[in-house]
Amino acid sequence: ERADFTALDVDGDGYSISEYATFSNPANVAYSSFSSLATTPAGSLGSVLNCTVCGAASALSQCLVCHGTGDVLGIDCVVCDGSGVLFGGCSHAFDGVIGNVLQGPVQNFANIDTNATQVMATYQYKNVDKITFRYGAKSGAYASNGSGIRLNSLWSKSFDLTPWQTLPVSFSRFAVLYEKGDANISWQAPSSEMLSHFVVQRSTDGKNFTDIATVFPGKTTSYSYKDQGVAFATGVVYYRVVSVDFTKESQTSTVKMIRLNKSDAQTIVLATYPNPVVNDVRITLPNAWQGKPVMLQLYTSNGTIAKSMQLGSAGQTETMTLNGLTKGLYIVKAVCGEETAQQRVVKN
Repeated sequence: ERADFTALDVDGDGYSISEYATFSNPANVAYSSFSSLATTPAGSLGSVLNCTVCGAASALSQCLVCHGTGDVLGIDCVVCDGSGVLFGGCSHAFDGVIGNVLQGPVQNFANIDTNATQVMATYQYKNVDKITFRYGAKSGAYASNGSGIRLNSLWSKSFDLTPWQTLPVSFSRFAVLYEKGDANISWQAPSSEMLSHFVVQRSTDGKNFTDIATVFPGKTTSYSYKDQGVAFATGVVYYRVVSVDFTKESQTSTVKMIRLNKSDAQTIVLATYPNPVVNDVRITLPNAWQGKPVMLQLYTSNGTIAKSMQLGSAGQTETMTLNGLTKGLYIVKAVCGEETAQQRVVKN
C-alpha cells in the first residue's frame, strides 16, 4: 500500500531563518518544477558522521543483525535501536534520520498556502508501518533565537505540485463601441477560480487612468459595461480593463480609444498622436461599421500593400502599428462589406 505525506510552507522568516524537513527512507519524493527547496541525502550508508554517543567520526554501515530492516521478528533491533544503521567505527546505533533533507529558502511565504508549490514536497512511502521525520529550522548569517518556534505543517495526502498560475486570465477579446453618446465596453476572458473581479478604467490622455466600475465574474466568459453619457473636452477617451485575482495580482487588457461627437459620415477620420505619425496610427471608423468585419490595409505611395489587418468585430477606433516602416506618405484603406473609405497619413 502507498502513503503520501506533503511538507508545506518549508520557508523562512524573510530575514535569516530557513526551515528544513527530513524524512526517513521515502520511496519517492515529488517536487514542483519551479521549486525553491534544496535537497540533499541524509544519513546514507557510507556517510562519515560524528557519533552522538562517543563523538568519534566514522562511516555509517548496515546493521548485520537485522540486515538494515530495523526489526527482528517484529521487534525493534536492540543492536541498532531500530534504525538499521550503525556507526562503523564504534558500533553505536545511528539515531539520525536516513533519507532526504529539504532545506527551505529564507524568503517568507505568507500563511500556509497549498498553492505555494515551490515550498512544498510530497514524500511517498510503500508498504511501511511507520515513518520517521524531523522538522526544524536554522539561523543564517544573522543571529536569531526564533528558529525553534517556526510554524510547520505536514499533511498526510498528496497535492498537484504543478506550479500555480497566479493569474491565468487573458483577454481573448476587448472592444469599445461608441453608440448614441455611450461607450459600450465588452470583453471575453476564461473562467478562473482565482479571479476576484474586473476593474474598468478610463482616461482622457491614454496615460493616467481612473477606475469607473467594478465587474464581478459569474458563470460566463463574456462581460460588458456601459459608460453612459460620455462627454469630455478632449474629444477622445481611452478605456482598458484590469483583471484582479485573490492574491492581488493583476493583468491589464490592451487600450482602446473612441472619438466623441463624430458624425456618421463614411469618410474615415484618422486620430494620430502626433500627426505625422511615428509609431501607432489610430483609425476612427464610421459608426455604422462598428461590430462588423472590417479589413484595414496600408498602402505605400506607389500602391504596394505594406500592412493589413482583418477585424472580426471592429470597434469605433482601431490601432495600426507602423513600427519598422520607412518614412513617407501612406494611404489607409478600410473595407466593410460593399463600402470602402480611405485616408492619407504621413509616417515620420
